[in-house]
This record gives sequence, C-alpha cells and structure tokens, in this order.
Amino acid sequence: MNIITDVNNLTKTVGDSIKEFFTSVVVNIGTPVAIIACILTFIIASNTNISADTLAMYRQRAVEFLRLNNRVFRMDESELI
Repeated sequence: MNIITDVNNLTKTVGDSIKEFFTSVVVNIGTPVAIIACILTFIIASNTNISADTLAMYRQRAVEFLRLNNRVFRMDESELI
C-alpha cells in the first residue's frame, strides 16, 4: 500500500469512529430527553385547560425557535412566541 491509501483508510476509520460516537451520544441522551418532554406534555395537557391543538402549536413554535436561534429559550423572551 502507498501512503495515500493508508491516509484514506485512516481517515475513513476515524470518521466511522466519530460517527459511531455521536450516534451513541444522541441515542443515550436524546431518548431520555424525549421521554421527559413527552411526560411533561402529558402532565400539562391533563392538568390545564390548554387544548391539544394549542399545546401542539406551542410545541411547533418551540421547535421553530430552537431551529432559528440554536440555543435554549429564555423566559424573558416569551413575547417572541
């Protein structure tokens, strides 16, 4: 093998390892967060006078906010949503 082939193989191996690591992180962290979010949504929906449609609208606004701002929502920004 020549040096270019070795570098290409090493790059692929490192890339695959990084991908596996981040996939593991997302699965191990993302799933519990999603479960907590779902539980909180059920609690809010069953203990308030907020309709399912309104709750879905709040969820959509939250997702849009996170996509646009790439950071956590602060309560002093409540007028934004």
